Amino acid sequence: GGGSHNDRSKVSNLKRVRMTVIERADESIKLDDAELSTQLGRLNNSPADKDRLRLIKAMSRNFTLDCSQAAQLVRTLHAPDVAVDACEIIVTRLVDPENIEVLVSGLSYEQSRAELRSRLSL
Repeated sequence: GGGSHNDRSKVSNLKRVRMTVIERADESIKLDDAELSTQLGRLNNSPADKDRLRLIKAMSRNFTLDCSQAAQLVRTLHAPDVAVDACEIIVTRLVDPENIEVLVSGLSYEQSRAELRSRLSL
């Protein structure tokens, strides 16, 4: 099929709405300090980032967390691109999305922070 061209002017009008509204996750299943400790131990003992990312995925299916906890988890990852992927997974599980900058600034590299902001439209 011959795709019709998109009207670009509509897109530029949407740019004014800068802040993405991130849904607030359920606080009743928030990670507690003991569980956070356990998870951080597991992450630090994992040999590779791909294993850490898998643990973070599994954990975020079972728990919600605040931005400060999320930043601690993401700091266990070594590769900048994997850290950004992890943030993207975690972002839907945050009980305090208004503090998203805590998670963003937890990333080690400016390039990663920029990439995450762009992916989340922040």
